[in-house]
Amino acid sequence: MEPQDDLDLKQLAQTWKAPDAPEHLHRQVFGTHRQSWWAWLFTGAIRIPVPVCATILLLVGWLVSERRPDAAIVPPPARQTVVTLADFQPPAEIQVKLVGALP
Repeated sequence: MEPQDDLDLKQLAQTWKAPDAPEHLHRQVFGTHRQSWWAWLFTGAIRIPVPVCATILLLVGWLVSERRPDAAIVPPPARQTVVTLADFQPPAEIQVKLVGALP
């Protein structure tokens, strides 16, 4: 048996090139490329749990319903009455009634 020739093995190792990794493996290990923040605004997503999303939607719905006016706006009457205090007279006598007893 002959000893192996290290010179031939070294030359062969220098010329040999390992095959590239498959693209799907590269994406799994390194992830996809990063987008700029302005591009993310159009295509990005935020993961929110369903209970948190439902709570936010209920809160927004409640706030919107609270802002609705309760009564319709009534237009002013066609003829307005003018009230003046020219003939005002203070009461001649004031009577005070206590409704509840103080401790």
